[in-house]
Amino acid sequence: MTISRTIKRFAVVCAALGTLSLWSADSPFGFDLKLRGGVAGGSLQTNLGDNKMFGFGVEGRYSLRGPSALTAELSYDVFGARWRDVTPSGGAVWMDPNSAIPDTTGAVPTTTWHGAPLTLSNAKSIDYRKEALQGFSLKVGYTNALPWFEGMTWKAGLSLDAYKVQSEFTGTLVPLDASPQGDGTDIDPEYYEGWAFTKSKTKLGLGAYAGVGMTLNENLRIEFNLRSVATGHYDYHPFTYTGKPAFLEEKTRQAVAFEIALALKL
Repeated sequence: MTISRTIKRFAVVCAALGTLSLWSADSPFGFDLKLRGGVAGGSLQTNLGDNKMFGFGVEGRYSLRGPSALTAELSYDVFGARWRDVTPSGGAVWMDPNSAIPDTTGAVPTTTWHGAPLTLSNAKSIDYRKEALQGFSLKVGYTNALPWFEGMTWKAGLSLDAYKVQSEFTGTLVPLDASPQGDGTDIDPEYYEGWAFTKSKTKLGLGAYAGVGMTLNENLRIEFNLRSVATGHYDYHPFTYTGKPAFLEEKTRQAVAFEIALALKL
């Protein structure tokens, strides 16, 4: 499903929910349309190569007593993503002699060639990665007035996130023979490791949020929220970095995001 199709369907749901507030002026139910933007930090910013995020959603409220209410919000969030160069500038470099010299048998992975440590070619080695993130978030919580500031409220609750992570990997690693016996450039015959693939998956994650809001007028409110985000993450480990068969590692990452949201009463 493309983002545009998802947005259209979500807009239809928003319009349908908006009509519910027309049932009765005395109804304990109320609905807001929300537009939000923010920044992410921690491992989320590191893996995405970007810290920006934006989203939109519909929040329903059930009034309890006075300004207190139970809330539930369904939103669609998109996080910024950029290509990242993660080619290491140091550390051990492994190679498989069986791949470098066809007539060698029984060889084991090595970090040396002619007795000297292997290094990566700066001109020929590259490790590029990009990880995108988007999906739905369901937030359930409680809100009430701040007793010290007129027109301000606080809220807190839990979230269930269903974000799709899409990771792209492309790279070529070329070890150098830096020994005096070599030519100081490449192993002969030339050895390299290369890859190019994409992996995606939607994963559920539990989070929490807390924030404050301020009423601008009878139909508009601004909110400032701090939330935790739990999402999936893929990390690729080439043979050249470990001396073991290349493998793709799946992780769950925890991060924090700060959001500013405008809430329009429906």
